[in-house]
Amino acid sequence: MNEFMKILLSLSVSGALLLLLILGLKPLYKNRFSKRWQYYIWIVVALRFLLPFTPDTTIVGSLFEKSDTTAVTNEIPTSPNVPASTDIDNSKTEPIQANRDITVTIREPFNRYVCLSFIWSAFALVLFVRKVTIYQGFTQYIKAGSTEVSDIKILNLLSDCEERLNIRTRVELSRNPLISSPIMIGFFRPRIVLPACELDDKELSYIFVHEMIHYKQRDMFYKWLIQIVVCVHWFNPFVYLLEKEVNKSCELSCDEKVISILDDKARREYGDTLISSLQSNNLYKSSLASVTLTEGAEQLKERLGAIMKFKKKSNGIIAITAIFSVFVCVCFFATGAYAASSATNDNLALKDNEKLDEVSIKTESDRSITESEAVETVDAEDAVIMNTATVKGVTWYLVENEAHLRAIGTGQYGLDKNYMQNADITMSKTEWVPIGTESNPFTGQYNGNGYEIKGLTMASPTVKIIGFFGFAGNAQLYNITLRDLDIETAGGQGKSVGAICARATDCNIHSNEVYSIYD
Repeated sequence: MNEFMKILLSLSVSGALLLLLILGLKPLYKNRFSKRWQYYIWIVVALRFLLPFTPDTTIVGSLFEKSDTTAVTNEIPTSPNVPASTDIDNSKTEPIQANRDITVTIREPFNRYVCLSFIWSAFALVLFVRKVTIYQGFTQYIKAGSTEVSDIKILNLLSDCEERLNIRTRVELSRNPLISSPIMIGFFRPRIVLPACELDDKELSYIFVHEMIHYKQRDMFYKWLIQIVVCVHWFNPFVYLLEKEVNKSCELSCDEKVISILDDKARREYGDTLISSLQSNNLYKSSLASVTLTEGAEQLKERLGAIMKFKKKSNGIIAITAIFSVFVCVCFFATGAYAASSATNDNLALKDNEKLDEVSIKTESDRSITESEAVETVDAEDAVIMNTATVKGVTWYLVENEAHLRAIGTGQYGLDKNYMQNADITMSKTEWVPIGTESNPFTGQYNGNGYEIKGLTMASPTVKIIGFFGFAGNAQLYNITLRDLDIETAGGQGKSVGAICARATDCNIHSNEVYSIYD
């Protein structure tokens, strides 16, 4: 599966699980924890939907890793039609392998994951542009019909509220006959817009405090963070539930902050102000572009109930709230997400300028080399130097040319090491010797990292093991792309043939692509 799509889907699943967990526990904390906490805890969920940072082992990460891993057990039996040949003194036995077709993956005309990525990005972009357009249209609509408030008494009242809340940014004030409820618009230049109806000083004071607390809490930024989550995960119905919960908690949190500085009588007056603001419906609404005094009758009932039941939280409740917050954060990391291959995440760009061509390596295969070739091989092995990269505590040797490939299994570059391809490699016509032998199989990891190996050739009719890797056991071979592969010349009758690996036992082999020279 395409790495990006796996990360996206794993984040979507992880965020949904955390959302459902918090909602499931809501009856336990709804009337006990502060509304402010219940508002900001959704930020943790929003970040779980967006951030791919995760520990090495997580619930969702493990699920997605298993879904894309194919365990391959490739045991090749002795052909029943071609008996094994054994010499008289039993000193040497050479099993004849069964007939097998050459494994070649045909290139698909249109990759389905590319298609899914295109559909996702198209919908996400369209949705985001639409939301931005709605925001701009709403603010222009409000500004076009607004007139600046010039009443000195009202402006002084606004100034007093600014000073009381320690807000140093100048808040603009205007009226608009097209709205019925006070609203605030603007990210950096806040503007409170009042309806055309007459409001007394107390009502104005409550309205100003309410809207300025929205500004002080940066609720517009919070709302747009949620809109980004909705755009990224538009296909997930749970993000719309998250949006609804945040909008509701936003007003409850703001109310709690306002009434925390009021006495019982003032709280009732504040509740009356909310009710009077709901007498008629707005002609134009957009929660994307503004924060408003009232959202609707159903929510107003909950808000009035919270106002009447408000009391300061005890130290015990505060301590329990802190413990619960830690629990949610632990769940944030425990659910986790799929971690892409190290090269994808870290974008390694280490380069090695040394390139050695046509290096022959002596192995336990049935092909021998001359004494002069052996001397060249020793010199070449001494000259091969692979850069290394350490990712999450794992050391990778970076394969960047043919000499690096041929050096795997020699000297310090053992068959139990981790190798990551870091460049496209064009092979020479020198006969390829598969990596790993029956007595010494490859047991490490090889991450092709999406780079190509072009022109790998095995043409000798005498070879019995044909493939990029010969023998592998408990190894991981993935993201490998072989292009212009020429192994059919060597034949397949009575031989072990596999483009990626001829004989693999208990290996994880996935996400590889093979294109024959004849494709």
